Amino acid sequence: MVKLYNAIKASYGNADTLGKHGQYVKDKSLSNSNEQVYYNKKKKKLLYSVAGTHNLSDAVTDGYLAFGHLKDTNRYKEAADTLQKAKLKYNPKNTVGVGHSLGGSIIGYLPVDRSISLDKGATIGQPIRSTE
Repeated sequence: MVKLYNAIKASYGNADTLGKHGQYVKDKSLSNSNEQVYYNKKKKKLLYSVAGTHNLSDAVTDGYLAFGHLKDTNRYKEAADTLQKAKLKYNPKNTVGVGHSLGGSIIGYLPVDRSISLDKGATIGQPIRSTE
């Protein structure tokens, strides 16, 4: 099991392995400064981690997100393309996507079996916290 904190931290490229005893190994050929691909060969599980806003071009992407046009951005298209390549390469039984802020918003639109986000970005008028 990978702790959420470690998975989110890894989305910024801070780990070559994740989980107890390095069960998830980073695919350096598919990972980049925005997305990190980790694979657990034994369990055939893919962990796809997307970073939040961390450079000037991401601030522009945040603007697109605010007005409901995230899927029109290069950042989203890059993330979708990387995930597709990872799924084709590994053919996982299960894919989990994690992301923080902008990364959480991107993960929410991608074809993963389970998505987990922390402080997910929102469009204008969309609630960012549960009222329950």
